[in-house]
Amino acid sequence: MDELRAEYSRWIYWFTDSGIVRIQTVSFVPLIGSALAVWVLLATGAFFVVDLMGGSTDAILIILILGLGVTIAVPLLIPEVIRSRLLGRPFSELTQRKGSIQIPWQDVQKAKSKGGVITIWTSAKRYSMLARKNQAAMEDFLRNKIGDKLSA
Repeated sequence: MDELRAEYSRWIYWFTDSGIVRIQTVSFVPLIGSALAVWVLLATGAFFVVDLMGGSTDAILIILILGLGVTIAVPLLIPEVIRSRLLGRPFSELTQRKGSIQIPWQDVQKAKSKGGVITIWTSAKRYSMLARKNQAAMEDFLRNKIGDKLSA
């Protein structure tokens, strides 16, 4: 199934015979919340360490900026690590994850594929994804499943 996979931000989309399965890799709100908590802890700890050592406000400012850099970098790296771990798990286990949804083919109203970006519309929502590999195979599979609802 690896060849019929597309991704977008916090989602992995698998194209199956019964429909599209969207699996959430990471929830955004807890990720940002934990990043802010890390920044507050780093900033507070750095302030006390620099203050106890008799440092200047310049040293505090540098530590705060470095702490903010770490806080921004962590949320950017964590989803990629989680995605890599998820791809090693069995597909049946992934479909049971919280936040996973299944989109049956009959719910697809139209689809568009252009430049590796696949957009699928249902009556409720629009889904965008990036086909990193085998874009032509994915387009053929979509055309086979939804017919002329697919436009290039």
